[in-house]
Amino acid sequence: MAPNSDEHREITAILKAQGEEFYTIPPLSDRPLKMVVKGSTSTEEIITDPLEQGVPVGKVVQLTQRKSKFPLPIFLVEIRKHKQHIIRIRRNFNLSVAKISLLIARKSCLSLRNKMLIYTLILRPVLTEACPIWGHAAYSNIKMLESAQNKIIRLITDVLGS
Repeated sequence: MAPNSDEHREITAILKAQGEEFYTIPPLSDRPLKMVVKGSTSTEEIITDPLEQGVPVGKVVQLTQRKSKFPLPIFLVEIRKHKQHIIRIRRNFNLSVAKISLLIARKSCLSLRNKMLIYTLILRPVLTEACPIWGHAAYSNIKMLESAQNKIIRLITDVLGS
């Protein structure tokens, strides 16, 4: 049993290289996120709504009763998670920062309160887009978003970073 996903990948690579037959349970970092949607929502809406918010949907399955096979108003949605989604969020965040950087820069005449208001109303919503999937993202991907957030907060508060 591998204690972390890096060792799991190493062991799997060795077994593949040796041509051994094996079966492994994929680590949590490789498993898709699953979400339950309750209600009489159409499958098309369940797929299109997350896509409009930038969340990639894998597959949608309507659950059925065990004995009668009657369809229930419950859907199991598989959400794909990958680094590209977080990279896109960071790119959009950097574009938003570039548009308003003169307002929040160190030499700006705006007060700290007004700069923080701009951050809260304009920049933070871009950064927190589809944030429920962050709980299942890799630590390195979360660090990318945190570094972008820390950079802009240091710029707003006129604190030099290390």
